[in-house]
Amino acid sequence: MNKPPHAPKPTPERPLLTVAQAGHLAGWSEAKAYRALSRGELPGAVRVNNRWHVRSRVWLAFLNGEPLPDAGAPIQLRRVG
Repeated sequence: MNKPPHAPKPTPERPLLTVAQAGHLAGWSEAKAYRALSRGELPGAVRVNNRWHVRSRVWLAFLNGEPLPDAGAPIQLRRVG
């Protein structure tokens, strides 16, 4: 049985969570987190270099029922060069 991924606290050094870490914080399986992502139900989702991440500040605000910081629409960033 796999251990759930460690979900670090958001800090300026670690502003992004993996989708699996975000799901773990919500008490979800990794599969459920990716299903929510595919339905557009994962606030703070951002794609960086072809990998999806979740803005930790936005996700924690969502889980705590707080107003969301500027989550914006899901965006995609690519490495240049």
